Amino acid sequence: MNINGIPDTNNSVEKPYHYNEMLEISRKLSDGFPFVRVDLYYSQGKIYVGELTFTPNNGFGKFSDVKFDELFGKHLTLSKAE
Repeated sequence: MNINGIPDTNNSVEKPYHYNEMLEISRKLSDGFPFVRVDLYYSQGKIYVGELTFTPNNGFGKFSDVKFDELFGKHLTLSKAE
């Protein structure tokens, strides 16, 4: 599977410094939203919030196969967004 023609890689990535603290911050900032990406940065001993993004790929991302749209979409519940 890929999105927008960019293939998936098997590269492993190390957890960032202060991962657990950043995870807790992102949980608090995303609470109550059905979907949001929280961008956090660690620099010079401090954690910074970059942005909150409410649609991946500006809502225009395309999976390599349409069946993945449905598979991923099943996990998104918008009933709490009212």
